[in-house]
Amino acid sequence: MSNFNSNINWKKVPYESELGEFQRIASDIIRNNPEVKKTIVMATLKKEYSKKSPVVLTPSMWKNLSNTDSYGLSTFSQIDSAIKSNESSSGKRNISNILDEILSRKVRCPIILRHSDTDYELIAGNTRLMALKVIGIAPKVIVVDYPNM
Repeated sequence: MSNFNSNINWKKVPYESELGEFQRIASDIIRNNPEVKKTIVMATLKKEYSKKSPVVLTPSMWKNLSNTDSYGLSTFSQIDSAIKSNESSSGKRNISNILDEILSRKVRCPIILRHSDTDYELIAGNTRLMALKVIGIAPKVIVVDYPNM
């Protein structure tokens, strides 16, 4: 499996392709800091995202990652259950498309917001993370810092 993992082309998607997820995170930031304007938060997230390159998601980061069911999963049936329990809030997810993406060795990097050195929140890529965890592949992710969280 390690040879397979080393041959994966981790793709950083354009900011605009995950715009809805960035807007969701910006709303959360504003809810905690009402004096901040959403346009400023969005501009900051876009700027920070544009500067980042993929990094390996370490086990300690993954363990402390909120907004995901991925870390504790070990079977595809657990993924199926997690997807079904999240469908009402996050829409329909298709594990087959994600597995095809992994088998093609062209995987979109999940995106993470770093609140502190030990506090991380998933912005986008929960189903990818779940599949990669079950398969045993250490994903590369984009870690976005938001100043003054």
